[in-house]
Amino acid sequence: MNQATAKTSSLATAAVLFFVLNILSGCSPAEFRMYNDPAKAGGSLGTSDPADPADPSPTICDPFDPANIISGNSGLKGSIHYLDCKQPRYTKSTDIINHGKVIDGDLFLNQLLVPTRLFSTGFATNDGAPLKKATGEVLVEWFALNLKSSLKLGPGESEGDYQLAILSDDGSTLSLQNEFGIFEPLIENEGAHESKLKCATKVVSMKANSRLPMNLSYFQGPRYHISLILMWRKIADGANSAALSDTECGKFGNEYFFNVGTSSAPATPKKPYQDLLARGWKPLTHANYELQAGSNRCAK
Repeated sequence: MNQATAKTSSLATAAVLFFVLNILSGCSPAEFRMYNDPAKAGGSLGTSDPADPADPSPTICDPFDPANIISGNSGLKGSIHYLDCKQPRYTKSTDIINHGKVIDGDLFLNQLLVPTRLFSTGFATNDGAPLKKATGEVLVEWFALNLKSSLKLGPGESEGDYQLAILSDDGSTLSLQNEFGIFEPLIENEGAHESKLKCATKVVSMKANSRLPMNLSYFQGPRYHISLILMWRKIADGANSAALSDTECGKFGNEYFFNVGTSSAPATPKKPYQDLLARGWKPLTHANYELQAGSNRCAK
């Protein structure tokens, strides 16, 4: 590969990466930056891994919480995958992860809390023009995230049984590691759909020292809305299956849980979501996630 071709390939990869992260954050170019040159990083916004100078992988920091004031071992680590124009339009997150093209870079998120928001006009590139495919179509769809972490109790949360749920648009799957070291799906909320709440049908038992390895895959399929929230609630020990029933489990709609947010106005919760909180559901925060290995290279 000659220098011109290598430079073009590098720019194309950076453009796709810029698009995907902006889809999730709704932030402007000034609010999100990625670095693969430590000399240009200017602090903790993103560098190659200082613990492993031989690893040249770029670091992509959480666009939802750019302050990144978290402990060094908290958050989620993941990868970004996308479909090109010639690939099938899969409607399962793991299919896009397995068959899509992977972005060169390690993504670190502090938590999973993206209420339903509108995404229809694309995002500006560094020169102010909307990012487009080779066909001239603005890129707004068909990417996936593969995220890994370990679940733990946060401050003020007591030991016991917890029920998990995912609110997502489009599909997602939460898998937890069993006693044999195998990741088993706990919640499968797959398919191309509006913001939909899917609840686990069994509980997880959490102790003060519990660290439960998890993998969450998510995809954004056809335009125009996105959302991704991982929640849980405390369940009475020994409760029967009826206790795991919630009137909102299985409900969906772009305007059902939130007044849809835009690039300039955040989403606001509606009664169904407020009622979930009143019944003990809560979004997991960065205090509930601990990396399975290594450190969060974005943490301050």
